[in-house]
Amino acid sequence: MTVYEMKRNDTRPKPDAILKFSDGTIPNLTGATVKFIARHQGSTTVKIDAAATITDIPTGAVEYTILEADVDVAGNFDVEWEVTFADSSKQSWPTRGYDLLIIGGDLA
Repeated sequence: MTVYEMKRNDTRPKPDAILKFSDGTIPNLTGATVKFIARHQGSTTVKIDAAATITDIPTGAVEYTILEADVDVAGNFDVEWEVTFADSSKQSWPTRGYDLLIIGGDLA
């Protein structure tokens, strides 16, 4: 599990990940798209469901550019990266559990 930490209303750093299968191999991201999805822990409502960027196909590197509206509420959020492959099949990472986005409160 990867943990991303930031404060409310901050738009940096960008969450990023290297997508790999459990055996260490990299999925073929050629022609794929990826989404960054986040849900407040304990809720069924998705807070973020937006296009992310594949930054390096050979290594499986992806990132998401945070918008201010994404981080306007402090709390802990379950996160996953959803890939839609060129053949329209889908798979989410991490394949077990979730990554964690922690948005801390700010002073002003």
